Amino acid sequence: MCYLRSIALLLTTLLGISAAEVVTIEPGDDVAQIVADNPEGTTFLFKAGEHRGATCMPKSNQRFIGELGAVLNGAVELTGTWTQQGDYWTYTFPESTDEVPDPRYPTGDNRMDTDACSFGDNMCRTDEVLIVEDTIMYHLARDMTQFASGRPETFAQDLEWNWWYYDIDSRTIYVRKDLNDAKVEMMMTPAFISTSVRPCHNVLVRNLTIEKYACSAQYGAINSRQADSVNTGWTIEYCEFRYNHGMAISITKCDSFTIRRNWIHHQGQMGFGGGGPHLLFEENELAFNNVLGFSAGWESGATKFVFVTDAVVKSNYAHHNYLGNGLWHDIPINKNSLVRGNVCDHNGGSGIFQEIDNGSRVVCNISRFNGREKPWVYATQIHNSCSRDIEIDSNLTVTDTGKTYFNNGNYWDVNGINTSWQTIGCDGPADNRMLLVAVSNVHHNHIVFLGTTGSCGFAADQDVPEYKTCGDGETYALRDSVISFWNQNRSDYNSFHAPQSRTLQQVAGPGCGTVHDGIDYCVADFEAHSTLDHDIDNPLYRAEGEDLREYLDDSYPCPTCVEDLLKVPLGGEAGPNADAADTRIVGSGLSPRPSGRSVGISCRGGKAIAVDGLRGSSAARLVICDLSGRTVREFRLSGDGARRTVSFGALAAGVYCARAYTAGTLRASARMCIQ
Repeated sequence: MCYLRSIALLLTTLLGISAAEVVTIEPGDDVAQIVADNPEGTTFLFKAGEHRGATCMPKSNQRFIGELGAVLNGAVELTGTWTQQGDYWTYTFPESTDEVPDPRYPTGDNRMDTDACSFGDNMCRTDEVLIVEDTIMYHLARDMTQFASGRPETFAQDLEWNWWYYDIDSRTIYVRKDLNDAKVEMMMTPAFISTSVRPCHNVLVRNLTIEKYACSAQYGAINSRQADSVNTGWTIEYCEFRYNHGMAISITKCDSFTIRRNWIHHQGQMGFGGGGPHLLFEENELAFNNVLGFSAGWESGATKFVFVTDAVVKSNYAHHNYLGNGLWHDIPINKNSLVRGNVCDHNGGSGIFQEIDNGSRVVCNISRFNGREKPWVYATQIHNSCSRDIEIDSNLTVTDTGKTYFNNGNYWDVNGINTSWQTIGCDGPADNRMLLVAVSNVHHNHIVFLGTTGSCGFAADQDVPEYKTCGDGETYALRDSVISFWNQNRSDYNSFHAPQSRTLQQVAGPGCGTVHDGIDYCVADFEAHSTLDHDIDNPLYRAEGEDLREYLDDSYPCPTCVEDLLKVPLGGEAGPNADAADTRIVGSGLSPRPSGRSVGISCRGGKAIAVDGLRGSSAARLVICDLSGRTVREFRLSGDGARRTVSFGALAAGVYCARAYTAGTLRASARMCIQ
């Protein structure tokens, strides 16, 4: 009681507020009711522990802050018995139970539509997802016959154990493994925070772990999506988002939002989506998103910025996001974004993708080893598609050797920096058709090719007719558009680095194209002042994660970029930390800490794992498992909290799970993809 009284006096002294304005929420409390019962301006402090089913509709100036270890969990735990039936193990919900709502698919609901999904009959849009030991399971069958017939051809054999099926009529889940000794959950609560038509301003969300919410695709565990009004001034910072079905954060009709220092990983579809005027998106780590295999063409990956004006996207770390892009701008009213000082590595799509954007600058970024899961010029490190007046300068791109994994029978080179024009399609209403000329000014970049394939330049559909008329009679002047494309783009003063066997013409091209009947058009002065050398052994090009910081000094090719690049959370600094739990800190009064997470696991160059924060036990260990749960490597570690890096040696390509334990208790887990 004396402790609580001291806290109240301290808050009153420092902030001039009464103790009643700070409301403590314990695990098990009814969060929705508590938030509804308190006025604007209330601070809610979530105590450490698991808050299952936490959800609310905030009011203006409310603050949601977590103690270190506060976890908001949108799933229910399945605690009943799994019964073996032949080759399967089953779990049946009782006819009358409070354990979980009936996860039926509403009539006409588009979650049954697989067009958004990238492989097989993956029902990626089903919100209620099964989770086993923090591994998201794949809902890959429409009926029992399909489930029994075996996996789809496109589904890897070593992942078959986490394929599941739910039979609506019998209320029964079918899996291929005994789960009686496992922690099994099902996502059920749609979101932690949702807003309605009532304007809601200056909300703060800080230092919370937000996981396993059944948010629909294109919606987030935090939703600020207004119908007829605009929310302003929100800050979401120092949170960890993991294992949510759709996105971590989704915002629309929002002004002056700040998304800062969050650790966003293993979302089912995408890390962040949406936008609005004056968005600040900085120092976030986005990794291993699109676990459920949403199609990149539909929408997936790390981010998608839409309806943004004067946005600042800087010092973020987007890496290992499946199929989709790292930092992606799309929608024609986007304009004047600054994309600066980010690191984008190992994303399936482009590292940085400016699609249907206007007047933005892409500067001082590092974009490497991206694009392996995209076709044509979309397999690239930085790409402008149908965006006007985009300045691309002072970036470092690195492309390794090899082809894309694009699985339609065609294989494409992975490229450096590309700008593309494509003819208009006639699908959909005329109002949705756009004939936009991509215009880039590409200059003073360092563009590295470690292998003998790939290039930079401009690409457009060939043999374009003068006009195209769609079925509804609308006519478009295609040839004038593509000629404008070739006449307006510029690329020069770049530094290329490639193997000895390659020439400038090979790495810096194409700069010309055929418009119609053999008529050629070229980009004026294409790379006239650019240079090529054969120094590709600089360790900067291959250094990953925290090791990259060693090369961010005065010797970096673009020294003016170093300040922003040093703020990228390469070493696990994003996410909850002890300082962020302080309810006295208002706005952006937090300083970055070198050891942000309580326990962190990160991959180091595909050959080692770094673990930090294992404290309080000499019996600390790191276990690497395949997706069947079989241990393939195990390491003993000290429990002093210091960072430890262990080499796991040669492992076959595939997906693995790394788990950190102290005294037999699981403290952290992460999924690794080894190529």
